[in-house]
Amino acid sequence: MNNITWLDIATLIIAAWGAGLSTYLGFREWRKDRRSIKIFIEYITFYEKAQIRLVNIGHRPITIKEIGIEVLDVRENGYKQWEDMHSVHLFHLEKDEPTPLPLKIEDGESATIWLSEYVNEKLRSNNYKVKLRVFDVEGKIYKKYKLLMFNPKLNRYEEYPVRWTPIRWLRGIYYRLRYHY
Repeated sequence: MNNITWLDIATLIIAAWGAGLSTYLGFREWRKDRRSIKIFIEYITFYEKAQIRLVNIGHRPITIKEIGIEVLDVRENGYKQWEDMHSVHLFHLEKDEPTPLPLKIEDGESATIWLSEYVNEKLRSNNYKVKLRVFDVEGKIYKKYKLLMFNPKLNRYEEYPVRWTPIRWLRGIYYRLRYHY
């Protein structure tokens, strides 16, 4: 009774293909319904200013509640510490202009937020080493961003040239050896 026919093998292959396809389509629908944004920190070369550009790449509108920035501060004695930028100093606002948050971004749209001169100076002095966090109203935190440099004269974007850094676990070993021993 252990005779396997070609019909049994074909049925098994078609069933496996159908299960894999339905799993893929279900995952794709789940990803499509999620809210998602791409974050760019852009340095505008001839204006010497920085801005944050938020692009909604999801299929649902998203409301940004808060933006937090921490800048690496290097002291004269070589001591490094992350300095939290207070929201009062964060945005470039005209007199009596309200803060741009909360900010609603529809699907496929983008929003640009100019940073203040104080934050621009801190970013430039520390080669744009920054921790950025964007909070939406549902409580999701977005941390990944891309650092770009925009040249308005040539009207093109380039990736910001950053120094090479080792991978995270190797960096941890390096700092422990350098500062603790």
